[in-house]
Amino acid sequence: MASKAAVIRFSEALAAEARPDGVHVFAISPGTVKSDMTAAIFKAEWDDEELWSPPELTAELIEFLDTERWTGCSGRYIHAANDDWRALPARIPEILAADGHSLRAR
Repeated sequence: MASKAAVIRFSEALAAEARPDGVHVFAISPGTVKSDMTAAIFKAEWDDEELWSPPELTAELIEFLDTERWTGCSGRYIHAANDDWRALPARIPEILAADGHSLRAR
């Protein structure tokens, strides 16, 4: 868990540093994807289709982020499977005001 937190915080710092150059950075979680790595960990749940995130979903999210709709939220964390990321651009002012999709002790 600490390594995930470090990646998210690093993404925030990198986004702030790269912003003047027009570079946008996001921390993306693909969700739980069926792979050789997850096979042993989730052996008992292997046939539970509700657990798994299709890898294509993360690819769709990355493609969506490249459309410039999300540039106001560079540095934020987005979960491919659990966030309604297609609707988030309409909420950018709310996300920024609440410092949402970030990692903070509140």
